[in-house]
Amino acid sequence: MVKDYDDHDELSYPKHFNRDEDSFEDYLQRIDDMSKGIGLQPGYSETHTYWLVNDSDTILGTARFRPELSDLTRIAGGNIGYDISPSHREKGHGTNILSLLLDKLKATHPGERLLITCHVTNIASNKIILSNGGILESTIISPKTGNEINRYHIVVGSS
Repeated sequence: MVKDYDDHDELSYPKHFNRDEDSFEDYLQRIDDMSKGIGLQPGYSETHTYWLVNDSDTILGTARFRPELSDLTRIAGGNIGYDISPSHREKGHGTNILSLLLDKLKATHPGERLLITCHVTNIASNKIILSNGGILESTIISPKTGNEINRYHIVVGSS
């Protein structure tokens, strides 16, 4: 997965992986700690990470769920984040990973209204969110990046 992002010059992915310092085991420990709220950076909240893998154990994508929002994620970030490795895009995996995450959350967060955001220019992600029951709330300018962000809500169990 990391090599795929590197090969496509997408160096901000995977999230929470430090290419210069981390081994795979370090990464696993970091995401496990984040799921328990341990060692969080300022502005971050507890985050649970899930992977979409194929039959060959290739990681196709990553989904993240934040049960509580911080001041940072309440504006742009939301409860849910996901990304698909570049070589595996445009194959339905984004729609699938979001759908699987929402199905998983039915047991622990039934009926909960969750925030999910994406850049206005990310047409694929906007379509993925809409196809999973997302309802556009607003479009804002991200205070962090200056980019236009669409803010959607999804009610768990409604799609």
